[in-house]
Amino acid sequence: MTRRTLAIVFLVLILIGLWACVGEVDEPNETTSEEITQAQSDDIYILFSEGENWRVYIRSSTNVPKYVILDNNGNELFTVHETRHPSFTLLNDNLLRVDWSGGSGLLISQFYDLSFPRASAEFHNLLAVDHGLVVYFVRSGHERPGTVSALVVHDIFSPHHNHISFQLDFGAYGPMGPFTAPIEFIDENTLFIAYVNSEGERVEERLVLR
Repeated sequence: MTRRTLAIVFLVLILIGLWACVGEVDEPNETTSEEITQAQSDDIYILFSEGENWRVYIRSSTNVPKYVILDNNGNELFTVHETRHPSFTLLNDNLLRVDWSGGSGLLISQFYDLSFPRASAEFHNLLAVDHGLVVYFVRSGHERPGTVSALVVHDIFSPHHNHISFQLDFGAYGPMGPFTAPIEFIDENTLFIAYVNSEGERVEERLVLR
């Protein structure tokens, strides 16, 4: 075999080696691209349910929901990430109520003003909602000296506006308080309540709010 033939064979072997290296480099790039595509698909939010003023999406990789609040023209106002599925109630044209379970008998509620975009604080176990007011029961203990139990009424979006606290002779109570009938607004200035007092008697009262 001549020197020229040997040189040609050597050159061919080098070219074959380079071609093999190129093939090895291309293959990992294709795998990485597939992995990126899969990771992106895992983060997709899928539309789960919707109404006129809200949409609920589910993250495909975790099944965790998020919801979007819309105004009456379909514009997005708020996006909220949650771990539990909410329910929605449109109380009037511009007031949306969102409820979800906090576990152990706890119902958490929040309100959204759709005309002047704002969100309320979160409320626990609301007893009544009307006339722009919320009603709930608070307690600092249970049947112990020095504890305070009260019925609280105040504006949905401004806790310090129309804030009234009624400390009455409440008797023993459970998670929702000592009330024996649903609390109702007679009108925007008067609240009807029925409860059991510390003597075990049923009491009905009309509370003046303003």
